[in-house]
Amino acid sequence: MEMRRMYEQTTRSGAGAMARPPACLFAALLIWVGFAAGCAAATVRSRPALVVDPQRARMPLDRIEPAVSLSTASAPAASQPSIPAGARRYFEAGRDRFEERLWGEAINELARAVQVAPSFHDARVLLGRAALLQGNTALARTHLQEAARQRGDDVDVHQLLGDLSFQAHDYAAAIGHFRRALLCPNAKPGRPATILSHLFLGLSLREEGYLTAAANQLEQFVSAVEGDSAVDGTHPELTQVVGLYRDKAALGIGEIYDVLDLPQEAIAAYRRALALRPGEREVETRLARALARGGQSAEALALARKVCEADEASPASIEMLLEVCDSGNPRLDAEAELIRLGESSRNPAVLQRLASRLLDRGRAKEASALLERSVTLQPERFEGRLELALVRLRLDDVSGYLDVLADAVRQAKDSFERVDSALRTAADNEGLRRRLIDAARQRAEARKDAVYLVLLGRLLWLDNRVDEASRVLSDATAADSKLGLAYATLAELRIARGRWSDALAACDAAEQAGVRDGTLYRLRGQALEGMDDGEGAMAAYEEALRLNGRDADALMAQARLLDQAGRPDEAIKALRKVVTSVDPARFDAREALIRALLPRREFRAAKEQFSAMQRRGAPTNVLGRTEALIVLAMDTTTDGNTRLGTYRSTLSDLMVRFPDDGDTALDLSLSYVATREYAEALRVIDRMLAVKPQFVRGRELKVTLLARLLRFAEAIELQRSLLAERPNNAAWRARLGDLALDAGEYAIAEDAFRTLAKREDLAGRRGVYLRGLLLALQAQKRHDESVEVTKSWLDLDPESDQLRSIYMAVLNEADRAEEALAAADRWLAESPESSAAREMMVWQLIRMKRYDEAQARALAWHRAEPTDAESIQRLISVLLGSRRMDEAVELARTAAEDPALRDSFETRLVYVLERAGRYEEAIQVVQGWIRTTQNAGLLLELSRLYSHMRRWQEAEKAIERLVNPEVARMAAGRMFDPETVRSGYRQLAVIFQYSGRMPACHSALEKAHELTPIESPEYPGSCNDLGYLWADSGVNLDQAEALTRIAVGEAPRRAAYLDSLGWVLYKKGDVAGSLRWLKQAVDRSDVPDPVVLDHYGDALYRSGRRDEALTYWREAAKLVREAEGPVTPEHEAVGERCGEKIAAAEAGRPVETASTATDPAGK
Repeated sequence: MEMRRMYEQTTRSGAGAMARPPACLFAALLIWVGFAAGCAAATVRSRPALVVDPQRARMPLDRIEPAVSLSTASAPAASQPSIPAGARRYFEAGRDRFEERLWGEAINELARAVQVAPSFHDARVLLGRAALLQGNTALARTHLQEAARQRGDDVDVHQLLGDLSFQAHDYAAAIGHFRRALLCPNAKPGRPATILSHLFLGLSLREEGYLTAAANQLEQFVSAVEGDSAVDGTHPELTQVVGLYRDKAALGIGEIYDVLDLPQEAIAAYRRALALRPGEREVETRLARALARGGQSAEALALARKVCEADEASPASIEMLLEVCDSGNPRLDAEAELIRLGESSRNPAVLQRLASRLLDRGRAKEASALLERSVTLQPERFEGRLELALVRLRLDDVSGYLDVLADAVRQAKDSFERVDSALRTAADNEGLRRRLIDAARQRAEARKDAVYLVLLGRLLWLDNRVDEASRVLSDATAADSKLGLAYATLAELRIARGRWSDALAACDAAEQAGVRDGTLYRLRGQALEGMDDGEGAMAAYEEALRLNGRDADALMAQARLLDQAGRPDEAIKALRKVVTSVDPARFDAREALIRALLPRREFRAAKEQFSAMQRRGAPTNVLGRTEALIVLAMDTTTDGNTRLGTYRSTLSDLMVRFPDDGDTALDLSLSYVATREYAEALRVIDRMLAVKPQFVRGRELKVTLLARLLRFAEAIELQRSLLAERPNNAAWRARLGDLALDAGEYAIAEDAFRTLAKREDLAGRRGVYLRGLLLALQAQKRHDESVEVTKSWLDLDPESDQLRSIYMAVLNEADRAEEALAAADRWLAESPESSAAREMMVWQLIRMKRYDEAQARALAWHRAEPTDAESIQRLISVLLGSRRMDEAVELARTAAEDPALRDSFETRLVYVLERAGRYEEAIQVVQGWIRTTQNAGLLLELSRLYSHMRRWQEAEKAIERLVNPEVARMAAGRMFDPETVRSGYRQLAVIFQYSGRMPACHSALEKAHELTPIESPEYPGSCNDLGYLWADSGVNLDQAEALTRIAVGEAPRRAAYLDSLGWVLYKKGDVAGSLRWLKQAVDRSDVPDPVVLDHYGDALYRSGRRDEALTYWREAAKLVREAEGPVTPEHEAVGERCGEKIAAAEAGRPVETASTATDPAGK
């Protein structure tokens, strides 16, 4: 509508009088664009790419159903009532405005006319036309339908109604209206509405596949408007149509006859079009093709030659010439025509195109001659030499191939990427590669030319003879320091071996020799990435692109780093550049771009990229997996599980056809990872690795899957095998360290992280590796060494608050509290205003039970800043730590009542009241919040407080108030908050457990788990909770094991998850298997947990290690006995059980441990 308003403003200002075409004409233009697309397709095929039903295509108009007829219900024209004079005046004014192309004013006047005289047919029809021209289709439809009701035999009415249907792409309805229009008694030849009806009926029929009928209507349109005087300019719609579509219609008729395989009719149509557009290249091209198919080969060839010469042998004209020759009757000598064109041309680009087509037809010798002429005419053109080299290779002239490549290298020593591409193409064939190596060696020895050494070294590298290649390339750089390909190959082979520093040295040597090439900077970026220097790698890729902005590999690497850095917009921009201006056939870039667009819901852009992949002939497996991903992301007609099943089925079918397709296997495997079906994901990867055992990304994923399945020994072994191939790969060694930490193999982890921490080339990542080393040492209780490692870590970043805090914590674990206090003193001396330093000083004093000192310091800071929230929080912590609860409560309450501090201290007040055991007051505070804020989420906090007081009924009611409205919405199929329901059910499960209502507890927790999406970060925790509950109750033990294995696979260092898995195994009767996991749970607990200690004690007792069991039961009982604050019913029960077991053991009586599936009595 905006464009239409702009047009009306232009016409009113006198800037022009041309009417804007109605929307239906724009729809027609789109159809003609479709014709043009068929024409473009026809440049490479003998027929336009139209898919039609043959029976429908040949059906005449009078056979097309449904048949049409005119309505007889309306009044005939002669019986129309007389029109009042006022209505006629409005009509005449509206007609004047219409003729001036002022559609809005015309509509206003005509609307008044039909208001005065509702049966004024001419006014209503003209109003409909004006509304259509303005783009107001709703208004047009209203008046035209009324006009049809009043008088159903008017050609103008049906033609305009047809336009409306055509505009809406309802071609079946449009056909009906246009056919009725042509049946009307006033549908005289030459009448504008009749002419328009023929055109748009033809277009509509074509869209519906009625090609014969369409051609007939289009021919009637062309016949009607063929003469110069066919249009007088009084009908704006027809004027526009004739100007835009007269010649296009003639061309379209020919295309239809091409599709119908009627060459003589097509020839006649194209001759007619050529008469309308003399000298038009497109029409001549089509006519030449039609003549060839129609047996008029001589005229076809003459016309094809004319087009080729006029177009300077453009790719399209050459293709047309070849088609004319191939489809002629008799068949013409296409190769001779190509050679004739080449002999008469001195244009290098033309010679190269002709050579390419000769190659396609197996005439390599003639192609070579043309390319030699091209290189002679344009010696500076690098690509010409490479093309000639490949033709020499095709002629099995190995030495000639190497000579041409050597000339190319000499021509541009630092621009070697395309030379390398030519070498790679040849070296794909093992037998040919060996012959090339021998020939290159002979040339190098005979001619003493370093260029041949470079080619030899590169070929040796491609033959996997790395050491020999390295020696030869070193000789080449010594003989000629300007040979960039030698440095690049050295860098590449070192990168492949993980020798990042050596690869950088090769790049540095090239730069020092004055060789500055984008490829060398790209390789520098790869080496820096290998050294975990992402910032340096990004700078190298940017320089590579500055030197060669068309380096697709550098752009791809840059996009990957940008995505990893959380800069997706820039990553997408880099990928777009690859596919739009660098290498449109780079399908991995298009696929990566699609994968980047889909999560952003840029579906249209993703589909456009996929269409481009299809047009450019991407491999079947790439298209298949990409289309499957698009459907998975975009399909809204089926549920998620159905879409995922279809996605997996598609990928599985592709894997059957392409068993070595690693990328599709990864996608299929990751689809199972998404639903945490790790065993199935591993089966997919194993099948692919059986065919393609060295696929690195597949082996990397297998390591992850083995770890998720808790097969840590196998994961570590596989990671070690990867590392053996690339021992300098820092990321792989760090992965080995992490796996070893997960598995409790601390010596392996220590060795991995210590090796990484010593590497000078990884200084930027040393802190990460020291952290891993620290975890390994702490797990082995080597506290003094942990202190030294943490100190060296802190030395890397002495101002880091986090590292200072870690250093103090490690000193405390080593029982070196005084040193920790001294470190806090130094920290405060250096940064007396630092909040973190103050926190750690207070924490250290409380830990050392030096409460008075802690309070003195906290009070001093509070007095200096009495309204500072952090100083108040700090003082509250000291008061709580020294058990001065009432003072802590008063301080928190005072802060909470201060409007400036309320937001910071309302929740803190509840916590302090809980710590002080003043639950009633805490409940009153929360109830006040609920009344004030109407925040239903606070009901969860209220229920928790009631639970502490063991007021189970009130706790349950609070949760019901929270959950029931959401559950009702869920049951009614309305929008609801699943997180509120899940949280509520989990809290209900706790209430039911502690109050002894176990069936209700199971039901609540099972409901919470059902509502937790499998892809949610909360899912592993939900698996752990439900798996543990089932195990502790002795039910669903197989399912419980599956759930707890998922939890441990996601977080193998979390003590609660380890305990749950160990307890499941214990309850199943696998006591020996449970010990491993329960021991890790004990060791990995940040704070000793009585439940975990009790479980481990039971497992030890049943394993015959009774003295050790007694130790852990005693520790558990002591923790419960000496606990500060309220004790949960669960911990109370643990304390009682442990007391009974301790008493029985000390008295020499049998101890009753927890029952198992194989020993229900628990003896």
